Amino acid sequence: MNWLGRVLFGPRDFRDRQQAQLRASESRFRALLESAPDAIVIVDRLGHVVLVNGQAETLFGYRREELIGASVEMLLPEHLREVHRQHRAAYSAEPRTRELGRGILLSARRKDGTRFPAEISLSPFETEEGLLITAVVRDISERRRAEVERAALIREQTARAEAEAAHRRMAFLAEASTVLSASLDYPATLKSVARLVVPYLADWCAVDVLRDDRTLQRLAIAHLDPERERFAQEWFERHPISMSARYGIPNVLRTGKPELWTHVPDTVLERSAGSAEELAALRALGLRSVMIVPLATRDRLLGTITFVTAESERTYGEADQVLAEDLTQRAALAVDNARLYREAEWARTRAEAAGQRLRNLQAVTEAALAHLSLDELFAELLGRITRAVGVDTAAILLLDDDRATLRLRAARGLEDALGRGITIPLGRGFAGRIAAERRPIVIHDVASADVLNPVIHEQKVRVLLGAPLMIGDAVLGVLHVGALDDRRFTDDDVQLLQLVADRVALAIDRATVYQAERRARRDAEAANRMKDEFVATVSHELRTPLTAILGWARLLRSGRYALPPEAAAPLETIERNARAQARLVDDLLDVSRIITGRLRLDLRPTDLGGVIEAALDAVRPAAAAKAIALESSLDPSATAVLGDPNRLQQIVWNLLTNAVKFTPDGGRVALEVRRHGSRALVVVRDTGKGISAEFLPYIFERFRQEDSTATRAHGGLGLGLAIVRHLAEMHGGTVHAASPGDGLGSTFTVALPLASRDVAAHDLDASTPSSSTRTSGGKALDARLDGLRVLVVDDEVDSRETVAAMLVAQGADVLTAASAPAALETLHTSAVDVLVADIGMPGTDGYGLIRQVRALPAPRGAVAAVALTAYARAEDRQRARTAGYDAHIAKPVEPAALAAVIAHVHAR
Repeated sequence: MNWLGRVLFGPRDFRDRQQAQLRASESRFRALLESAPDAIVIVDRLGHVVLVNGQAETLFGYRREELIGASVEMLLPEHLREVHRQHRAAYSAEPRTRELGRGILLSARRKDGTRFPAEISLSPFETEEGLLITAVVRDISERRRAEVERAALIREQTARAEAEAAHRRMAFLAEASTVLSASLDYPATLKSVARLVVPYLADWCAVDVLRDDRTLQRLAIAHLDPERERFAQEWFERHPISMSARYGIPNVLRTGKPELWTHVPDTVLERSAGSAEELAALRALGLRSVMIVPLATRDRLLGTITFVTAESERTYGEADQVLAEDLTQRAALAVDNARLYREAEWARTRAEAAGQRLRNLQAVTEAALAHLSLDELFAELLGRITRAVGVDTAAILLLDDDRATLRLRAARGLEDALGRGITIPLGRGFAGRIAAERRPIVIHDVASADVLNPVIHEQKVRVLLGAPLMIGDAVLGVLHVGALDDRRFTDDDVQLLQLVADRVALAIDRATVYQAERRARRDAEAANRMKDEFVATVSHELRTPLTAILGWARLLRSGRYALPPEAAAPLETIERNARAQARLVDDLLDVSRIITGRLRLDLRPTDLGGVIEAALDAVRPAAAAKAIALESSLDPSATAVLGDPNRLQQIVWNLLTNAVKFTPDGGRVALEVRRHGSRALVVVRDTGKGISAEFLPYIFERFRQEDSTATRAHGGLGLGLAIVRHLAEMHGGTVHAASPGDGLGSTFTVALPLASRDVAAHDLDASTPSSSTRTSGGKALDARLDGLRVLVVDDEVDSRETVAAMLVAQGADVLTAASAPAALETLHTSAVDVLVADIGMPGTDGYGLIRQVRALPAPRGAVAAVALTAYARAEDRQRARTAGYDAHIAKPVEPAALAAVIAHVHAR
């Protein structure tokens, strides 16, 4: 056991020692080895176990015999054995001592396969047999368990601390959120945030915001000591921050990024102080750490929040910056919400104000659109204007005709000025400047302004707002309003008043035009009335003498009077020309009715055959005088129409008269009635002078004649064909003229709608003039008045005597009266069957007469009455019927026709 001696005593030579000493030493070594508290395993260079102690047996579960000579890798888990061999080989090449506690930590394996953490210290030593390595192995399971438990405890404590800190941060942020949401006044909110920050996150907190001019406003500063707060505020006021500074708040505002100063450099204090005393004061504050965080909303940078530690000796780190940024973001969000709310409220207020302005403007517009006189318009407008603008006074001034002076035309709250005749020169005073400069003007201090209307000062008006009244580029006047308080007129007020002024100007212009139109309409209506009255007077004055002329010509030609044979031709000429004159009067009246739209039709089922026969009878004398042959052809299926018989006869008579007039002696006029579909065609052809192609388009225009010179061959007013066209169109028909040219004759075609079968069958015969009411070739009709007493009333002697002679010739017993009173006296004294009265009489006219007659007791008040008058308009006929007459006859009248009407009304 020489090697054991070398282990115990080094490489000395023990060969000379006594055998007893060796055994004793070996015994002591073994005792020492066994008494070691740790497992000891000695291995050679090849890793074979050469010696173990009892602790190794106990630790690894192997017997000593099992371990000696075995590979040391058997004490390791399989997955570590190869790696261990490599490490062991490297260690054997460069052996060194590794002390316990600084040794190798690895996982060991027991015989039963369980593993445990082990710490191994190595000590190499050389022997005669070679290198031996002593491995002291210690099971550190308990230590590892304690370390794990300690680490877990530390982690738990750290997590608890972090959780508590996080809870405090969340509570702080929650409280901050509550404070931030408590008010929509963001300045007050930011001040509350500054108070909240101290002392939780900072000893000092300052909030700075950017003004519109890009300067800083210290909105809030907070510290637990109010005295220090005042000191800091005064310091800021004395030393405003330069926005050009390269660090601090200006730099944060430029970059939008936060700044964190873990320690405040003394150089910063030196640059901030203006004197040694101020530097000492700053140092006395003990400023330690600083965080400056930008306060930014979504679209703009509002300012900064500065966090400072001092007496708490706290040093800011990244976690503090994160918290500060979170708080600042919440504050920015609250500011943004407050701004959005204010904008929404502002928009809502603006919308409500705009809606109210729109309603007020609509009220003014409604008044402006009303057709009122100017005075009524002004009264209505001023009331609505004062309500629309919310003022105490309002006035409208208009330019005089000289365009150099404004005159007060209407006022509300300044009524005293109306009686004083206030005028303002253009360009002077408040109103004069508005008109001259053509723009709104506001005066917020009337007492010191150039206001020429003294009533404004007397009524203590304090502010004025005025706008020009304009139509296009033309100035009509000025509208101004005023208030008795210190109201400030806004741009909205100015805009509203200008809109109101535009509508007032429009209203004034419309009212002026409306009044001018009313005056023009009244003048036109008066002129029309005068014209109608003139036409009626002309008709009356022309018809009255024609009554005597036609009446006596008719009587003389009737054979009742002894006349020489040579008188027949002159009498016929007289009658023919009188009839032509009467027709001209009728045409003038008809044209007047057409122009004024008062021509009316009496539509009923009518037989065209009777109408045409009556028209042919009327023109036969004129045709016979020129030896013109009259031919007619009637289709019985084309004679039933719905029309006014008298107007249809007028159409046919006008066409036949024209044909006879323009046809030379010995010529031919043909009239044909035929059916064409659902229309009846009345065609009149002649062999006369014809119509030139140039004049043909104008043939139916009023007062148009192809030859209008003084040397024309044919007379007339040029009205007949115009009347034909109008009457045809009123019946739903048309009229057309055609001519091959001069000297080749002409053709006129009237197309009238045929009546339906039901209408045609209804009272067609009764609607057609009977033979008893017609004239033929100048012979008298067969109506007789034998035995009837007729009272004729007319102030015109010739007319009265002519009518009396006509009725006597028909067998009547005639009484006459020259006035209404005389007629009433006759009615009281004599029995009368029929009253025939003129309308236009001096004193009491025919209307007054019939009203008095109808007021008499029966039978005198019920006497049949006929109005025989030169007033031949439709309204005259209606008025006569309304007054009490049973019939109306226009002068001049055929004797037989008059007799027929008298007989008819008496028989009813």
